[in-house]
Amino acid sequence: MSRLVPLTLLAAIAAGPVAAQSLGEVAARTNKERKGTGAKVYTNDDLRDARSAGERPASAAAPAAPSPPPATMDPAQRWRRDAKARRDAIARAEADVAAVQARLDALLVDRDPTNVLDPNRLQTLEAERAKAMQELEAAKEGLAKARQDLEDLEEEARKAGVPPGWLREP
Repeated sequence: MSRLVPLTLLAAIAAGPVAAQSLGEVAARTNKERKGTGAKVYTNDDLRDARSAGERPASAAAPAAPSPPPATMDPAQRWRRDAKARRDAIARAEADVAAVQARLDALLVDRDPTNVLDPNRLQTLEAERAKAMQELEAAKEGLAKARQDLEDLEEEARKAGVPPGWLREP
């Protein structure tokens, strides 16, 4: 036992300087090692500088090439772009209708065990259902408008003599 104490003390003294490294020292040493590899290391300072300068960080995806102005755009491209925008609007409207419908279904089932003893619970629940129904009607109207916009574009294209293939999805 007497030999164990000095060995333990010796091990603690030897490990002392290793454990005494601060986190900052370790980070500095790691940065030096990374700089030697030639790889760019991005820090919060780099991001902060880029945001303050109004730039995007270099690691961010490059923006898509801007679409040509309508005056120089090929007519087929313009019709395809317009048709795609209308189909995308329909898809967004359908997603909105589905989300509101799901919320309304959840309110109609009412399996939420919270506030069961609240005397105003049913009134609050009815108010939320009525609001969800109004939102559902608005979403359905938006979907109908989006579909009508696509039909109007197709009719306009037909009157302009545009080949139907220009409006179809690729």
